[in-house]
Amino acid sequence: MSLGVEIEAENGSFHIEIDATADYSFKKKTALDELDTFFYVNAPALLFPYIRAYISTLTNLSGFPPVNLPTLNTTHLGEELRDHTTTLSES
Repeated sequence: MSLGVEIEAENGSFHIEIDATADYSFKKKTALDELDTFFYVNAPALLFPYIRAYISTLTNLSGFPPVNLPTLNTTHLGEELRDHTTTLSES
């Protein structure tokens, strides 16, 4: 899954765009129709804290006051993730 975040300061002093990609795998072979809402709702929620931490660290180390994004309810992203989920065959 890919999750993008774009942030720009109100005064235009900086602009940040981040596209993060996460690959999820399962220990046992799982059909797409067996993935329940739990996975689709939680997959984006697992990735977003890494983006938040990266932006905070990047701005802090760049001499700007750290940008601390608020927590985000990613529940609405679950349906979009479901629509774009594909499987890879094992080699």
